[in-house]
Amino acid sequence: MKTERLLPILVGLLLVAQAVLALLSWFLSATSMAGSVRTLISAEGVRWFCATLTHVVGSPFLACLIFMAMAWGTLSRCRPAAQHAPSSRRRLASRLALVVLLICLVLIAMLAFVPHAMLLSATGHLWPSPFSRALVPLFCICAIAVAAVYGRASRAFLSFADVVRSWAAGVASASPLLVLYVFAVVFYASLRFVFQ
Repeated sequence: MKTERLLPILVGLLLVAQAVLALLSWFLSATSMAGSVRTLISAEGVRWFCATLTHVVGSPFLACLIFMAMAWGTLSRCRPAAQHAPSSRRRLASRLALVVLLICLVLIAMLAFVPHAMLLSATGHLWPSPFSRALVPLFCICAIAVAAVYGRASRAFLSFADVVRSWAAGVASASPLLVLYVFAVVFYASLRFVFQ
């Protein structure tokens, strides 16, 4: 419940900071107090803001947040419901989840850590490479697979639809963070535009 009270305050502060930044950039540009300051309140500033808004918000960081929220939803939904299952079913579910985890780790190792692996860079390095750019989504997908198998085997998830609902629940639980992210990243991009 703290999030419900804190989120509007933080978003309000970011909106006020955005307005102050727009006015400050206009003032500094108009008075020539800082030579390299660009103003948000100009044709160039408005064009920049409108042209880059979706690009700024739709960053790889947002994709990572969504993947992490989906993984969190699956992990958080499978465990409590599975605790009501008989211990023999939980043991079987744990073993199956461990097998899936090992399969995921072997697949990741084959894709990234053997010579000439598919996810290495053109020069054969891990950083930067397709592997490094997909690191968070890969591990989130592994976590989702392990939790889904555990949940299905323990009957915490009765169908694939329950697994999908857990993804949606994870994203819903992260929605305050996603809202805050949108305003924070727009403010950060505006700062970079003004003082670049």
